[in-house]
This record gives sequence, C-alpha cells and structure tokens, in this order.
Amino acid sequence: MRILAGQDQEYEGTLQLSPGIKVGYLQQEPQLDMNSTVLENIAPALAPTKAMLTEFEEVIQLALRGSADHQNSYFCIPAGPSRHVHAV
Repeated sequence: MRILAGQDQEYEGTLQLSPGIKVGYLQQEPQLDMNSTVLENIAPALAPTKAMLTEFEEVIQLALRGSADHQNSYFCIPAGPSRHVHAV
C-alpha cells in the first residue's frame, strides 16, 4: 500500500495508475517527535477533550456559585441517557 500511495520510493519496477484513480494511505504508526515526551506527543490529540472538560468545570463552578444563595436548592445537569449530575 505504501508503494501505491507514493510513500515508498525504494522498489524496482513501475507503477501506473489508471486516470481518475485516487489512492489514500492511512498510517498505522503515528509520526512521533523523538525529542518530546509521550505526553507532549499525544497532547494535540487530547486538546479538544481537555477543552470540553475545562468548559464543563467552569459551568459547574458558575452553577454552584449561583446556587450558594439558596440553602435548599439544587440543580440537575443532563449527562446522557438515564444519567444526571445532581449538585446540592
């Protein structure tokens, strides 16, 4: 597959694709920066999830601050089918 995708140039012979044929190649091994730590290498992939978690935590803190004025109040945050987060 690497030859078909043009990723491997070290082979003998010729390769000719028919007009209009597109070849894609999905690497099975990620390209890692050997000068970085494991965490630094995976950080870009985790960034969207980390951003959502940070936003969720901010919303919870705002809700908790808002409910601090009411002694017996609570709020409910939907967290998917049949699950809810309750804060008192």
